[in-house]
Amino acid sequence: MKITLNPNYVLKNDDGCVLLIGKRLLVDDDTSDDSVISVIHPFHAMILSFVNGDEYDNILDKVSEQLQISREKVKKFIDPLIENTKPVGPLYKNIQLGFPKNTIIKSNQKKLTSYNINDFKYDYIDMRLKRHKTPSNIILMINNKCATNCIYCYADKRHPTDCKIPLVRIKEIIAEARSLNAVNFNLIGGEVFFVQKMERIIKNLFGI
Repeated sequence: MKITLNPNYVLKNDDGCVLLIGKRLLVDDDTSDDSVISVIHPFHAMILSFVNGDEYDNILDKVSEQLQISREKVKKFIDPLIENTKPVGPLYKNIQLGFPKNTIIKSNQKKLTSYNINDFKYDYIDMRLKRHKTPSNIILMINNKCATNCIYCYADKRHPTDCKIPLVRIKEIIAEARSLNAVNFNLIGGEVFFVQKMERIIKNLFGI
């Protein structure tokens, strides 16, 4: 059996803890929870970084060897998260941790997710609920021009504006969002397709 961390969830470094966040998908998907923002222990994130589409037994062996914990303890943590139909919430020092449904799924695809355990090695642990250290949802308003005049529109179109940000800088912003493990990057307007460089922006956003 091959297992992987559900690709609809993202592990994101924060201040003394790791956030497990659901991606907002373009279509409804019952295999994940796009509303979840959970605080988890960095050590749990290290374990999940090994769950990348390899065989179940190989993953147990690798985690046990590299993190110096017994295979049984690894199994005890991973098993309840495999295609779990309900959220799983273990306690850590009286703090309720949260792992959403289908945290780990069965998959024949290799390396659906890719994390480095060294990214989750912290000098201190802080599991309190607090403001996130970096943005997880990014909105880039590209213009406020539109062919319609919807009465409910929030955009102030009295002073029409186009995107003045150079394409090179937009690509840098997208790269920065990826490096921060941002969950969503939304392009909004006005009408975004009035912008001539939009096709290149979208291709870059999707890594095409």
